[in-house]
Amino acid sequence: MLVLGLGNPGPGYRNTRHNVGFEAVDRICDQRGLSWRRPLFRNVMAAGDATLTLAKPLTYMNRSGEVIPYLVRRFAIPTGMICLVLDNMDLPVGEIRMKTRGGDAGHNGLKSVTAALGSSDYARIYIGVGRPAQGTSTVDHVLGTFSPEEDDAVTAAIRRLAEVFRSATLPPLPTLVSEVNRRRR
Repeated sequence: MLVLGLGNPGPGYRNTRHNVGFEAVDRICDQRGLSWRRPLFRNVMAAGDATLTLAKPLTYMNRSGEVIPYLVRRFAIPTGMICLVLDNMDLPVGEIRMKTRGGDAGHNGLKSVTAALGSSDYARIYIGVGRPAQGTSTVDHVLGTFSPEEDDAVTAAIRRLAEVFRSATLPPLPTLVSEVNRRRR
């Protein structure tokens, strides 16, 4: 399985709502004892073992799909075994939910991945970042940082999610979806 965390590279985006996907795959990587590496001439960080490949595109959120063709070829991953981890404003802060397919709901990272794959038949794990406060733009919200209380909730969500990926062997996708959704709050 390929688990692709979505986010924006660089220290200016660290700890922002849009980067919860990066934070989640970082936690999974650490938990499994893996190390990130950057393949030569590729805009992606990757880590993996026999059952799981983790990746973080270094192309910025809106162009996340650009790394997909390389990853699919390099690791021989079928579309049905790709899972994105990303932020979702429609979920309360710190809630997680997994789906096996769906639309892009206006999320530019999903739009880019769907365009690269030519399909939306891939799994997604959403981490809730809440809606913007009245008078705050969507861009300012997703590129903003969490309050201390929100940060605690998101950190707990990422910890719950990473626990699902702790085992050396991953369950079949329907079981994985059930396990993630069981830990949603």
